[in-house]
Amino acid sequence: MRPNPLSNRQWLASTFLFSLLAGAGLAPVIASLASVAHAADAPAAEAPKMTVDVIPVIKKAQEALQAKRYDDALTALSVLRGKADLNITERDALERLLVSSWMAQKMYVEAIPSIEWLVTSPTVTDKDRLPLMDNLVSISLNTKDFARATRWARECLKAGCSNPKMAIILVQSLQMQGLHKEAIEEVQKSLAAAQAAPGKSRKVSEDELRAMAASQAKLKDMAGYYQSMQVLVRDYPSKDYWMDLLSRFLQQPGVNQRLEIEVYRLIQETGNLQEPGDFFTYAQLALKAGFPLESRAILTQGQSGKVFPGDVPPADLKQLEKEVQRAADEDNKILENLSKSAQTATQWVDLGNVLFSTQQWAAAADAFDKGLALGGVKRESDVRLHLGMARFKAGQLEPARQALGQTGGDTQGVANLWLMLANAKR
Repeated sequence: MRPNPLSNRQWLASTFLFSLLAGAGLAPVIASLASVAHAADAPAAEAPKMTVDVIPVIKKAQEALQAKRYDDALTALSVLRGKADLNITERDALERLLVSSWMAQKMYVEAIPSIEWLVTSPTVTDKDRLPLMDNLVSISLNTKDFARATRWARECLKAGCSNPKMAIILVQSLQMQGLHKEAIEEVQKSLAAAQAAPGKSRKVSEDELRAMAASQAKLKDMAGYYQSMQVLVRDYPSKDYWMDLLSRFLQQPGVNQRLEIEVYRLIQETGNLQEPGDFFTYAQLALKAGFPLESRAILTQGQSGKVFPGDVPPADLKQLEKEVQRAADEDNKILENLSKSAQTATQWVDLGNVLFSTQQWAAAADAFDKGLALGGVKRESDVRLHLGMARFKAGQLEPARQALGQTGGDTQGVANLWLMLANAKR
């Protein structure tokens, strides 16, 4: 088999680059610790009270903070940081003030131990705990501590984190540590949860799916990568995703290489037929498969779009045009004869193929239907595929879905891709 021309393109697997820090701004820690100003004055009734030697230190640190004298606040608090006998109320006040002091000076690493203490403290409400976890993740990302980011992203998600980006942050943090298998497992969990949620959105975020595909490519799990691209095409269809998926179709185990023309038909349908070499190869394949009128239409499209000569030798292009014209003339005669005299299954299918080539979609579909109804057609799965494609192109979506879903044989895989296009038009 000659080299697949699709391999010359640059696919998305090589462009899955993510920025963990982009948009990972620090949440308002100080705002979440607004009660710190009253920590010394109004301890909870059930909590132990501050002792007389601690209260003045706390008040002094509070006053320094309010005056934005952060170094003075930290100096005052240093007296308490070495004390091992602080009760829970005193420790709570100390850690809150330390966090406020460090964060106000953007000294995020120094703030981590205090935030982690508060997250696990019974003195912190659930309402305040989630923003604190969110901040731990943000700080960890900004300091490139991806192991810590992973830990707290998991904890935040378990606790009901409301940050919509937390799931992808977890996945990307794992990737940054080279833990691609774990990253894939996290996205697969999300996919399973979405699938098991009736009445709710069944879509996993596009970023998570892209990340999973990137990890699969990194692990050279191309079967998994292909499946991920199918989900991306289904849930977030785009020209680039379609092209990446189609470029890999023929590489799947058990796929018959004669289906290459079907890949090119999908490339055209998804708006990805652009390169001179692709137009030329598509035209060659259509001629070889017995669709010279389709081949001529592709060459005309390429010429009107001024994509030639490109990397196609003029002599090769001229020779192909001659061959296409000769075969097209014969097909025009077949069209004229069979449109009046078709009776057998083979004749109806031949007529359908010519009508298919000339983009007379509804008439082509009717001819295929008549041939299939008579039975005994060769390569029945191919005919059913083209029937579904013709119904789709004619705008007859429900009959198209039925035909594409029942194609069978070795063409069912490519039929499923057309079915994805049909389902996207619901």
